[in-house]
Amino acid sequence: MSRPCGTWCFLERDIFIRDTQAHTVWTNEDYIAEASQIKAYRIIVAPGREGAFVLGKVTPLNYGEQVQRVKQFAIHAETVGLTFADGTELEMSCAAYSKSFHGLINTHGQIEHIHYKPRDEAELNSILRAERIIPAVRKQTPRKKKPAAR
Repeated sequence: MSRPCGTWCFLERDIFIRDTQAHTVWTNEDYIAEASQIKAYRIIVAPGREGAFVLGKVTPLNYGEQVQRVKQFAIHAETVGLTFADGTELEMSCAAYSKSFHGLINTHGQIEHIHYKPRDEAELNSILRAERIIPAVRKQTPRKKKPAAR
């Protein structure tokens, strides 16, 4: 999401999970109010090899339309997987994480990795598949026929 005052880059998966920072930012009412000024993109990075150029696909999104789908279809996380600076790995409910956030950081240091997990991962995958198809279908245009080779 590129805005007049900065840029956010989130995993699409996390945008569709209500309890994440990504979802909270993406669906922020201030951003929705200025949707016409926001440029949003889906970036898919192709697998590569170390030292090679980063390759992939950048697809523009209509943020105003897309954020409405996010609000409609996003699901809640059930658990959170955490990895801390001291190497500790924990999995806990979202409620427990919210209550003990500061204590966990005081005990284990900075959170190095966080992974939100919904109750039904298959449902989330289905939502993401549909999201990746819907915009592409709308923008498809018929291909021109190539002139016959002589």
